[in-house]
Amino acid sequence: MRKADAPDPSTLHHVEDDHQIKVRDGASIAVRVHRLRVIPEDGCPGTVMIHGGGFCVGNLDSGAQLCPAFTQLGGAAETVDYLLVSP
Repeated sequence: MRKADAPDPSTLHHVEDDHQIKVRDGASIAVRVHRLRVIPEDGCPGTVMIHGGGFCVGNLDSGAQLCPAFTQLGGAAETVDYLLVSP
């Protein structure tokens, strides 16, 4: 089997935007917003996906496969990365 080609982003019904949020100690936390390409005038529901892992494992991509599915239902979803404890 050959590897499938990645879809053309312009054909997707949603877009992903990465942002950096400054926090108290001067560090930044990455946030990825999954939203409809065209947001309805009256808005849409949203959810925040915070990965599990007990502050030891996980990252911005953990559970990210659920976010496009949520946008297919008409919502917006955000995944949040945060600092992990040292091993």
